[in-house]
Amino acid sequence: MNLRLSTIPALCLTTLLGVTGHIHAATFTIDDFNADEGHFVSAPGFSGSNRRVAPHLTSPGAGIAPSTADRSALEFFEGSGSQKLVINRETDPSLPAPTFPSGPGEWFLRHVSGSTPGSPAFNTPIPNTGNTWVGYWVKTTSANIEAGIIIDDTTAGLNNHEIAVFQPILGDGMWHLYQFELANPASWELFAGTQPDPGAINGPTVTIDSLAFRGVSGVLDSVEFYVDTLVYSDSGPITVPEPSALTFAGLGALALLRRKR
Repeated sequence: MNLRLSTIPALCLTTLLGVTGHIHAATFTIDDFNADEGHFVSAPGFSGSNRRVAPHLTSPGAGIAPSTADRSALEFFEGSGSQKLVINRETDPSLPAPTFPSGPGEWFLRHVSGSTPGSPAFNTPIPNTGNTWVGYWVKTTSANIEAGIIIDDTTAGLNNHEIAVFQPILGDGMWHLYQFELANPASWELFAGTQPDPGAINGPTVTIDSLAFRGVSGVLDSVEFYVDTLVYSDSGPITVPEPSALTFAGLGALALLRRKR
């Protein structure tokens, strides 16, 4: 069941409640998963940067099902689809645990973007205005998963990748937004490359290399979650309301209309 209120258009709610501005003001959609999987056509096991995500490229675990990423028409934040990821952990004790960024985890997934995966030329250019934010929505009932993102920051001919400091994902079965501010160096660490100013995103235009996820202490060997509506804003934080806020706002607006009748 989709927990997001979908019977009342969000713009109508905005009008009813007297909220100024449009919900999607200054926000640009990169992938919405309504018709297909957009830029995220690669299987989760594609990247050699993964850690303990089945199938591992050099040591596939016996009897461990491969991790998958498939479009789902059953769950979505908005529109008609999302991407469902099922991540199965490799349990081979000889496989190294992830150590990046900001401490250890149980597994790490680099979910690569691009019809030619990882290539800036096949990803959406994002202007780095000094007030740019990128984000996406996640829904899950699984615990101990964290969300991040990897930015391809090409500066002065250097091919650098910065990874966001991870944010804990709420496992409450609701859609939640996880967003990242490009201009805040405390929010980023150098993932790959020769950046002279590690953690700083300096390029005037950047692209999304990949979505990043990791399991931390206590995560199950198999988890599933949904990803939807990858967006950026070039003028401040992404301000689309959380589904729970829309739900309560919608109930209040309907009650107000009933009283007026």
